[in-house]
Amino acid sequence: MKYKIFDVVILRDNNKAVVLNMQDKNKYFCEIVNENGQTIDKRIITEDEIKEPYHLK
Repeated sequence: MKYKIFDVVILRDNNKAVVLNMQDKNKYFCEIVNENGQTIDKRIITEDEIKEPYHLK
């Protein structure tokens, strides 16, 4: 699935990531946050690390 800038996704380790930029096909530069909303890291993630998109209910 292709994600856009500022999309939020849930990672396989249950942290959330905000897509800040698209690097290559299936690679995204993201800000990783924990369940408390604290920034853990900013790094490139791949499609394999993404569990599902995050949707507000």
